[in-house]
Amino acid sequence: MLLVDEPTSQLDPAGRDSVIDGMHALHDALRATIVMVTHDPAVAASVPRTVTIRTAGSARRDGTEPSTPSSAATG
Repeated sequence: MLLVDEPTSQLDPAGRDSVIDGMHALHDALRATIVMVTHDPAVAASVPRTVTIRTAGSARRDGTEPSTPSSAATG
C-alpha cells in the first residue's frame, strides 16, 4: 500500500499530469493499493478506479470513478 498526500498540490498542469501518469503506471506494474489524499476534484476524478469522498471524517460517497462525479466532492 502506498499513501500519497496531496502529490500534485504545488505542480503546474504538466507536472500534475506526469505524477498522475506515474501513479497509474506504478499501480499497473505492482498492482498495489494507492491511497491518495487530495482536495482537487479534477485530480480526484482523473486518478482512481474507486473513490471514497469524505466529509468531516465520515465517508459520504463510495463508488467507481465513473459513478462518483468530481462534483460530489464539493456539494
